[in-house]
Amino acid sequence: MPSVSAIARGNHDSNGGFSGNETTYDLILAISVPLYDRGARYTQRHEDEARLQQSLATLASSRVQAKAAWQGAVENLVAAQARANLDIRRAEVAAAEGRLYGDAAM
Repeated sequence: MPSVSAIARGNHDSNGGFSGNETTYDLILAISVPLYDRGARYTQRHEDEARLQQSLATLASSRVQAKAAWQGAVENLVAAQARANLDIRRAEVAAAEGRLYGDAAM
């Protein structure tokens, strides 16, 4: 990323020397514009794409697991309903034959 920095510095000396100035000032302005970043942007982009692909694969796997769990629950419900219907029919047959509630003993 391009950057700009500025540095200001003042210096005071009791010996004026040949110029007679006891105070000096420095102002430094630096602008940095990278022309080549050694592929850092491309590396970061590649890593980001790899993380995205991993996240998409995880999402797909989670969806498949959720769908399988849902289908299993539906199948269990259908089986439980079938067992309940079978028990109801058995009770109806037993009642029709008089074997329900101890009617056979009479």
